[in-house]
Amino acid sequence: MKACPFCGGTPYINRWHSATGTSIKCRSCGCTTQIENGEKAAVAVWNNRLTETPRPLDEWHEDLGAVLWWKFPIDEPPYCGTPLDADWPDYHTHWTPITIPVLREEQQ
Repeated sequence: MKACPFCGGTPYINRWHSATGTSIKCRSCGCTTQIENGEKAAVAVWNNRLTETPRPLDEWHEDLGAVLWWKFPIDEPPYCGTPLDADWPDYHTHWTPITIPVLREEQQ
């Protein structure tokens, strides 16, 4: 499996209670895939994800709306929102867009 696209951490196979339910999770930052039908499918999803290059705070504009905010090195999940939010933690330095997932044909 490829390293985590967000922090470079080591992923592991996370087996669920069902016979085939499997996801992949990063040991470092906790990034995870959705639950897939089998190990092979989960690894394929993990290895084929698009990665976003983190952008600095000064490239964000309120017209972009909510995004994922990161603090480097990554030692916690991202903050989802904007610097205009009342609960903005004020220590995140980079952001990535929120990617909207699309169901594969066999999932519909």
